[in-house]
Amino acid sequence: MLGATPITLTVGSGVTAKSVLEFLKFAREKGDAVNMAHSGNGSGAHLNAVLFNSVAKLQPTYIPFQGAGPILTALTAGQVDAYLGLTSTDVPLH
Repeated sequence: MLGATPITLTVGSGVTAKSVLEFLKFAREKGDAVNMAHSGNGSGAHLNAVLFNSVAKLQPTYIPFQGAGPILTALTAGQVDAYLGLTSTDVPLH
């Protein structure tokens, strides 16, 4: 079975970007000091981040977490810069 689901770029509380273009500018200025959360190597969130960063020519540090709950907590606390996750999980934060 194949399906499609929208993903959301959610940024941490320490990132002022309000759009993808603003985030790209932020990430390029910060270089490899940018960190992106994902829910484990090979997970959908990890593969989303790898594809996004490959296309955008970014080289962030990937930080693995055990699921979306801890990631959203880390985003809110400003411990990570960004996360590409399922819209259904992330929209309640906005």
